[in-house]
Amino acid sequence: MPFVPPILENVVMDPSKFGGPATFRGLVQRNHYVKRYQDYLRKNKTIVMNIYYDKDDQQEKEVFYHFQFPSDANPQVIYDVVLRFYAPNSVVREEETLRNYKIQIFSNSPGFTFQFAYAYNKRKLLIEDLRNKFSPNVLEKEPQKTNPNNAIGYDYTVFFALYHLHINQDYLKKAVIAAYAGDIDKFEMDEIPTAATVYQRRSQKQLIDFDRIKKKAERFGDKVQKKIEKIVTPFLPGTNRSNHQRKHGALNGNGGTKSRKGTTTTKAQKASKAVRKHGYFK
Repeated sequence: MPFVPPILENVVMDPSKFGGPATFRGLVQRNHYVKRYQDYLRKNKTIVMNIYYDKDDQQEKEVFYHFQFPSDANPQVIYDVVLRFYAPNSVVREEETLRNYKIQIFSNSPGFTFQFAYAYNKRKLLIEDLRNKFSPNVLEKEPQKTNPNNAIGYDYTVFFALYHLHINQDYLKKAVIAAYAGDIDKFEMDEIPTAATVYQRRSQKQLIDFDRIKKKAERFGDKVQKKIEKIVTPFLPGTNRSNHQRKHGALNGNGGTKSRKGTTTTKAQKASKAVRKHGYFK
């Protein structure tokens, strides 16, 4: 039986409905993902989210939601989750919401990378433009230890993104998207860190060592810099996260974003230590 790409409401509370073995049936309840989401929101007050689509396309054939969540292991490390909604036909494309749009998913968190990326890629659930964020081994070698049945499930980062849209249906309305979303050319996918980069940055010791290495480079000049580049290769591309977030901008109550062309954001909330508190409009 051919695999049928899912819509949001089919899968948000039961990842086994993505297709394939039902190994992860009940995953949401067993891992208390809903409570975990609620605890996260109480702690962080907001969800960092950007929305993008092609503003020249009046029917919104595809819409991207870009979320950013701090790592549980180290809040200084940010995981990216991207949801792509796309219209399977002209009838769905003319609807006023994305409720019946098909979805594809990406996350660079280790939980998603080593457990689900292979299965998602095999069933074409992985966002095509972000496949290069995983190493060939991740996409071509079956995860025999972490997911021997190649079942479709999700880690907490993907659940947070799906569930956030599930309980905030206004985000799926095309009128809201047109008012708040940024143009697709502001979504710089190339600057999303690879899964390998994020994994290397997860350790606090590695973060400290990386900062120390950069300070040495500044102190001793270009000669030392060349030697250091060999050491920090696992962390590249070498853009720090705050720069990455500033380039992306974030959705806020007035829809302001910062684009690559240098336009400024509207006034936003103060940043927490882990992430900027932009992106959640009520």
